[in-house]
Amino acid sequence: MSNDQIDDLNKRIFDVVKELNLPIGHFAITSSGPIGVRGLRQINDADIIVDNYLWSILVKEHKPETDNGLTKITLSGGLVEVLGEGSFFSNYYPEDPTVEHQIKTAEVIDGLPFVKLKFIRHFKEKLGREKDLKDIVIIDQYLAGKN
Repeated sequence: MSNDQIDDLNKRIFDVVKELNLPIGHFAITSSGPIGVRGLRQINDADIIVDNYLWSILVKEHKPETDNGLTKITLSGGLVEVLGEGSFFSNYYPEDPTVEHQIKTAEVIDGLPFVKLKFIRHFKEKLGREKDLKDIVIIDQYLAGKN
């Protein structure tokens, strides 16, 4: 698949996020989204972290579900998964960036806020799954090329 094809597929997912009209400053796209927006690989959905304010609004309209200890709200036919503070990582440590900090320091790309790659790398390293380790290689190569 060409980079243009990957960019087009990823853009469709980000367009779905834009259609949700979520308030800027209260959410950020996380997980593979910051990798996908840079065209580094294809993504399958958009995971979004939200602050307590936005979570309280969304839970009034959408029923959260818990799966394998992960509490989320699924939107747009499964293309968007919304996570709030405490939705994931039962083992937070002081060095882990909070959801609020990740949202506050998000990089706006094409009108959407994305969690910084250094934070994505931190959590992917913490998870250590095979797919996360592959993403760490992609992130490291991208960051090395920027310096």
